Amino acid sequence: MRLLASSVVIVAATIAHLPRAAADHRPVAIVTATASSAQDKFPANDVVDGQSGSSHGWCAGKGDVGESFTLTFDTPIPVSNVELVPGVGSGKSDGYPETFVITAGKQKITTPVMSRDSINKVALDGSAIASVTVAIASMHKGKTARPCVASIRLLATPPSTWYYSFIVGIDKAAMATLPDFARGLDAALKRCDAAALGSGLRFPLEYDHMVAADSPCGPGYESHELKYRTVGELVAACKKDDSLLARGFTGGNEDANLARELAEADTHAPGVLVVGDQGSHAWTLVRDHDAWKVTAMVGADPSPEYGSELPGLADSQVQALLGPSLLKDTYTSDARVIVVRDGAGVIAPADLPGVLPGATSKGTASDPIDVHMSRDGDAGWLVYTVKLADHEYRVSDVLVRGPERWLIAAAMWSEGQPNAKVNQAAQAGKAPALPPLAPADDKAGDASLRDAFTALLAGPLDAVAAKRATLAAIGSGPKEVSRTGKALAGPWAAAWAKHVTVVGGVIAKVAPGGNTGWVAADVDLDKAKPAPYKLRFRVFFVFDRAASGAWTLVHAHFATPAPR
Repeated sequence: MRLLASSVVIVAATIAHLPRAAADHRPVAIVTATASSAQDKFPANDVVDGQSGSSHGWCAGKGDVGESFTLTFDTPIPVSNVELVPGVGSGKSDGYPETFVITAGKQKITTPVMSRDSINKVALDGSAIASVTVAIASMHKGKTARPCVASIRLLATPPSTWYYSFIVGIDKAAMATLPDFARGLDAALKRCDAAALGSGLRFPLEYDHMVAADSPCGPGYESHELKYRTVGELVAACKKDDSLLARGFTGGNEDANLARELAEADTHAPGVLVVGDQGSHAWTLVRDHDAWKVTAMVGADPSPEYGSELPGLADSQVQALLGPSLLKDTYTSDARVIVVRDGAGVIAPADLPGVLPGATSKGTASDPIDVHMSRDGDAGWLVYTVKLADHEYRVSDVLVRGPERWLIAAAMWSEGQPNAKVNQAAQAGKAPALPPLAPADDKAGDASLRDAFTALLAGPLDAVAAKRATLAAIGSGPKEVSRTGKALAGPWAAAWAKHVTVVGGVIAKVAPGGNTGWVAADVDLDKAKPAPYKLRFRVFFVFDRAASGAWTLVHAHFATPAPR
């Protein structure tokens, strides 16, 4: 990919992964800002764009006392507080407003300016208002060439705890079309769809790729500023493995949520809308011939060091063994757990404590063996171990991004078993029986995923999987873990491919996004020495769609029940 521009900037990491919003989301108001007069470089719009400072805000253009600006809202909004920052003037001797008169609905309040260049708060009665006018009632002594207000904030009425964001220069009809446009563009990015991206993006397109790095202030992100000149350049980048573009709006940010952040979008200049957090994931949009266009994007690489929600699900899962009330915040409503024990099979998460020995003892999850987001950013997988009493379990989870949090959609729990004893039991015909996962003639589930599993049993790892830098494979023996595609590819080709027979039915489920799936099955592995025999395994494989659209293996979990 050729780039017109590339630069690197270090920024603090504290803005990269914000906590999820509470149930009362930040309210947004469509506003028109007008003034009795304004200086050319300091229009009324500048008080509501979220910025402030010594060179930003509204400044009266013709005088001082009596000059005013007015915010008129598309729909009346309930406001409990008005907060003003006067100033903008750069000299200590500059005169600045001494008192304001604030008119909000039927309320008219005269308030002194407590200090310059700081927040001055004025309480309202909390009722809905159609407009608010701020007028200069008196001035401090001194030079009065620039009587100004740097910014204004409006606090919503309880129970909301948020300040309003403002939409300036975009009307209600245009905003009503934004959700459909954004969802369509998000889906187009996940498909790397050249036609849809060509119509929804404006080129050249600026892309700020945030890469985890260290800064003098501690862990942070490097900002790699890229520019895609054509849709062809962008699509080529999108189709690369682990492309942030292919994750759509959220990029690598585990906390992002398109629906929520569409409702909280605001303008940073008249007619220039920003959706998301510009420190980690954002789109900048404008209206172009009555259509939306994205002119710039921000995406941040996922980093467990900065984000904790995905690996944190391991502790949530362990805690849910003791606290059933935690189940709804840990699992999807249709989640299923595969257990590898004599007499155990597919169960609901609520039944797990009754099946796992040691489940009623307090356990702590290990650091993740692997935690990874799917290519489209809508799913993921988490692999870890946990010790409960005298039992050490290996756990594989399939994760999905929910409306408010990540949840577990499927899991497998197993214990590592000593290879020698397992093989001896199988040779003697005393291996414990495992109840079928599904009827042998059950054809439910995703056919393409089932076909990918069948192809894997008949041949080597697919080319993408074999080259994966992170592909955790849990073996059936204690402490058996490999972490790369290359480490699994050799043993698979030598001992497993073409030596495996499926026993019973196969479970093949796809996550809601359609691009991540899991397969669970019982298989017999042909063993030749000392005499031919079969060794029963329960396997749990996770697949993700590669850039080509084909399924590729991203995690494998092999297990056998404890020998009798």
